[in-house]
Amino acid sequence: MDLINHYIVFTGTLTNFTRQQAHALVYSLNGKPQNTVTTQTTMLVIGVRSVNLLETDTPSKKIQKADILTASGQHIQYLSESQFLELIFDIFLSKQH
Repeated sequence: MDLINHYIVFTGTLTNFTRQQAHALVYSLNGKPQNTVTTQTTMLVIGVRSVNLLETDTPSKKIQKADILTASGQHIQYLSESQFLELIFDIFLSKQH
C-alpha cells in the first residue's frame, strides 16, 4: 500500500509539518504532490485554516476548484490533516509486515 497514482494537493495551514515536508512525505510514498488542483488531482488535504473557513466563510480557491471538478464527475477524496496522517500511518504499518 502506498500513494502510487495519487495526485495530492494541500490547502490551508498544516499543523504537523511544513508544506515542503508534506510534499517530501508524499514523494517518499510514490505519490505526486501538486501545488494546484487539476483534473489529475485525486486527494485534497485540508489544513486547519481552511477547515475553519469551510464552517464560517468562503472556502479556499483550491477547495472551490475541487468542488467544481467533483461536481463534474471527477473523484477527489477530501481529507483533514489528521485523516491524512492516519492514512500515512496505515501505509507505514503495512510496509512493516
